[in-house]
Amino acid sequence: MIQEEEAAQEEIESDVFHAFNHCEDIEFVWAHGLEVDDNNEPAPKDIPEADAQVDNSNMFAGQRWGYDGVDARAATGVTDQLPGFHGNWNPGGKSLLQIFMKFIPYKFIVDVVVKCISNALISQNKAPLNEGEFLRYLGLWLLIRTCSRFAKKDIWEIHPDDEK
Repeated sequence: MIQEEEAAQEEIESDVFHAFNHCEDIEFVWAHGLEVDDNNEPAPKDIPEADAQVDNSNMFAGQRWGYDGVDARAATGVTDQLPGFHGNWNPGGKSLLQIFMKFIPYKFIVDVVVKCISNALISQNKAPLNEGEFLRYLGLWLLIRTCSRFAKKDIWEIHPDDEK
């Protein structure tokens, strides 16, 4: 009875709460007497019958069923990573504009969208569009869409010849 009370009062190491789905982590948690559902065993419904026929009609050329004992992903040198941004970019300490610029296809906007709009303006004998003007235009539309009380006419003056 005393041993059970001592075991119940034994604290769990904090490392247990930071374990991942790696074999070493699972063994570490097991060693502390905790139950782990590692999902490495197939569900009974997923275990084929011994005499089951495999339907290969929906496979591509060169594909086959089976496991040869080699983890193809691990063999190519791929490592498990936590979610994050490319190049370890971090939004911490960045301005809203810097974060916004990270999430839009900026190179495409400059190389394609601004260039096409500029070409269309030039063909109408108007001044070409630059990047800054386009970003301000985009920012105004985002402001309009996030504030329901604004209409297009509240921001831009609409001329009769513009409504086509």
